[in-house]
Amino acid sequence: MMPKIAVSHLVTLCLLLAAPIAAQETTPAVELEARALFTSIMSPYCPGSLLNECPSSQAAVLREEIRARLLAGDTREQIEADLIVTYGEGILASPPFSGFGVLSWLGAVAIFLGGLGAASSWLRRRRQAAPREPTIHGDDTDLQQRMRDEINSDDEI
Repeated sequence: MMPKIAVSHLVTLCLLLAAPIAAQETTPAVELEARALFTSIMSPYCPGSLLNECPSSQAAVLREEIRARLLAGDTREQIEADLIVTYGEGILASPPFSGFGVLSWLGAVAIFLGGLGAASSWLRRRRQAAPREPTIHGDDTDLQQRMRDEINSDDEI
């Protein structure tokens, strides 16, 4: 019973804090930067969804907080760094090109190049194994004539 009351008070407090933020006007540049951030950050409230796709009320509060920070002059890098501290590197939609993220990027490139190489060698082998048209030599004319005669005799039957 007690945790439900604490959660409801916490949600109410978040909504009360978000109301003044929502009332602020945003500029087109801030809104553009906010939307770019929303599409590069995973939602901590909807697993597997970007922040801009998450329908939860907590995600709406987080989006408004990000807009308010952008209005206050914070940069995208500062906001992302704070989100990483709070939620971990899993909050980023794509891994950073440093530390373990380098392995992720290089692994994806290696898999792509490996698949390209495998497809290339498969096509080369397939092309080499393709049957070639027989060449007609001068001494094959008797055989060809016999075949024509047999085909014509089958047609008469």
